[in-house]
Amino acid sequence: MTIGNAKAVDLFAQKGEKIISIQVKSIFKMKNVGWPLMEDTIKDVDYYIFVNLNGDTMSNPEFFVCTPEETKDKVKQYKTRGIVRLGLLNSPEYKNNWEKLLFS
Repeated sequence: MTIGNAKAVDLFAQKGEKIISIQVKSIFKMKNVGWPLMEDTIKDVDYYIFVNLNGDTMSNPEFFVCTPEETKDKVKQYKTRGIVRLGLLNSPEYKNNWEKLLFS
């Protein structure tokens, strides 16, 4: 597997001929309650990975894996901002669900 970077996408992962694109969003502390993200800026990539770095507790980071459709479903859109709330992703369906990234 190789990993690269591009302007519109944070990461590309490749295995053989199969390539997936990944957007990564991070927050430093849980007090942020979620990731700022406007619904109309969600890119047509293969996956979004939301990272909580747990800077407030200095514990291990948490990772949440979503498809763009799942990401759109989780955005709480306000007039001038949007947010993907940590509480909405804190389930086995998203948390550390690296199997979503498996290449078939």
